This record gives sequence, structure tokens and C-alpha cells, in this order.
Amino acid sequence: MIEYTIKHKQKNKKEKNVKNISYNKIKGRETKKMRKEKRNQREKGITLIALIITIIILIILAGITLVALSGENGILKQATEAKNKTEQAQLEEEVNLKIFGK
Repeated sequence: MIEYTIKHKQKNKKEKNVKNISYNKIKGRETKKMRKEKRNQREKGITLIALIITIIILIILAGITLVALSGENGILKQATEAKNKTEQAQLEEEVNLKIFGK
């Protein structure tokens, strides 16, 4: 019984709010609730500008990464040079061991 009364009161409140909102819309007035609803509708989701800025930032970061990896003094080139030096040092060591027998 108590549950029914609470639901009935809530339903009546909603009906009154709907009547007040529609009356205010007709009269051209905005209630706080209406302004809040409009603000919430605008603030939902990501704006197009935010999306474009995010994409631009990602593209810039990707460009910087590619340059760092494959540039003239990039990480990949340095790694290749280090590998070549290591292989050359190993070959020289093998030759020295065969020649001098140490």
C-alpha cells in the first residue's frame, strides 16, 4: 500500500513538471531544469573539433617516431652499425686466436 502511494505521488509530480515545462515553453520561459537539460544535451559526446585535434596530435607523434627510428642517425641505423661492429670484432678475435693461438 505504501509503495503504491509513493509511486502515485511520483507520477503526479512528473505530470505537474510536464505541465509546467510545456506551459513555460509556450510562454517562452526557460526553467532551471530546461536549461540543465539543454546543457546536458550539448555536453554529451565528443565534439568534432576535439576529435580532429586528437587525430592531428597522433599524426604528429607518429611522424616524430618514424623520424627517430629511420632518420639519418635513427635508432635502426645505430643498431645496424653496432651489429656490424660486433660481428667485425668477433671475426678479428677469431683470426687472432687462429694466428697467435691464444
